Amino acid sequence: MQTNFLKIDNIVDHLFVVNKNDIITIDITPKGAKTFAGSNVSQREYVIQAKKTLGPVFSTIFIGLDGKYRIGISYPILSAGTGQYIGVVGSVIPTEGFFAHYGNIYDINSRFLVVFDRNGIMLANDASKTLVGKNFFGEYTQKFINYNPRLNNLTCSLLTGNPGYAVYDYGRGERITTQYPILVNGEPKYYVQFVQPTTQIYSKLNDILFSQRIETFSLLAGTTVAIVLLIVFLSKWSSLLGREVQRRTRELEL
Repeated sequence: MQTNFLKIDNIVDHLFVVNKNDIITIDITPKGAKTFAGSNVSQREYVIQAKKTLGPVFSTIFIGLDGKYRIGISYPILSAGTGQYIGVVGSVIPTEGFFAHYGNIYDINSRFLVVFDRNGIMLANDASKTLVGKNFFGEYTQKFINYNPRLNNLTCSLLTGNPGYAVYDYGRGERITTQYPILVNGEPKYYVQFVQPTTQIYSKLNDILFSQRIETFSLLAGTTVAIVLLIVFLSKWSSLLGREVQRRTRELEL
C-alpha cells in the first residue's frame, strides 16, 4: 500500500483503515505529515455512512485541523464468510490540490473549474477563494453573483444531475459555463462546472474563421482552376467531335 500511495501522495494526504470500533488502525501519510492512527473517527460522515449503507461513500466537504477543505472517500470492509461489517478503508483528499490536478482552479481570466458536493457546497472555485466551503444558494454566494437568474437555474439543474450550458454575465464579464455531474455506478456524487470567458472563445473563433477563409479561398481557387480545365477539355472534345461528324457526313455523301 505504501508503494501505491507514493504514486498519488501529491493529491491524497491520508490512506487509512478503521476498525469496527471506529478507531484508525492504519494511517498512511506523506513523509513528515501528521498521522491520526489511534484517533476515533466515529463522527465522520464517510465512516458513519459506510457502516450504515455497507457501500462506498463520497463525503461532503469538511475542514481539517489544518484549516484545509477536504473530502473523504471510504469503502466498508466486510467479512468474507458472514458479510458482517468489520471496518472501513478509505482516503482523505484536500479539495484544492485534488481538483487542481484535473483542471485550472486558480486563474479566473482563463477557463476554470467550479466543483460542488451534493449539498451545493463549493469544493473548488477560482472566482473567489472565499467561496470555497460556501453553499451556492446561500446569501454570501448569491451576493457575489448578483443573484444572476441564468446561473442560478443552470446550477440548480446541475445539482439535480443534469448536464447543460448557459451564457451569462453577473457583472464580471460575459462567460459560458458547461456542466456535468460526476457519476459513480450511475449515481451523481460531485458536480463540475467549466467556466470560460466568452472573449477567449470569440478570439478562437476568429482564428478558426480566418483559417476557414484561407481554406475556402484555396478551395475556390482550386475549383476555379478545375472548372477552367474542364471547359478547355470539353471545348477540345467538342471540336474533335465536330470534325468527326463532318468527316462521317462527307463519307455518306459520297
